[in-house]
Amino acid sequence: MRRVEMMRLSVALALVSFLAVCGTATGAYLIVGEDTEVGWIEASAYLETLTITIAADEGWILEETYIYVDTRPPRSCPRRFTRKHEELGGVRMDTHTIGLDDFDVGCDDVLYVAVCAVVTSTIGEHRTEIAWGKGGSIRAVRDWATYFSTEVICETP
Repeated sequence: MRRVEMMRLSVALALVSFLAVCGTATGAYLIVGEDTEVGWIEASAYLETLTITIAADEGWILEETYIYVDTRPPRSCPRRFTRKHEELGGVRMDTHTIGLDDFDVGCDDVLYVAVCAVVTSTIGEHRTEIAWGKGGSIRAVRDWATYFSTEVICETP
């Protein structure tokens, strides 16, 4: 089994453990271009907190991450996303923790999430790319900017 597959299996097992305790989480691949997978995103909105973790696959590192969260789908570019971690310095994982009190949401409501990351390949030619959390298109036809949704869970574990 390749290391990337082993990492994804580890993430999947951790996600299953999380689901058993907290109810739900949303996962999405972190992709470059149309379909090159370079990592994984996990978003969970539980009680009063939304946690978004971005993990780069082996051979990739995160330089910057940009997050959009709202009760409606995004329509803006990532540099305008208000939640960002810039100058990460090449890490494999980054986590954003966001209080849900900024949003008018309740139990079982849906939040729309867009994750954009600047990633750099660490194998072969070191190239920097823009990656997105795989999902629905933000701007049809113009680029690969995408978003996904997650549900607010309020039941106690």
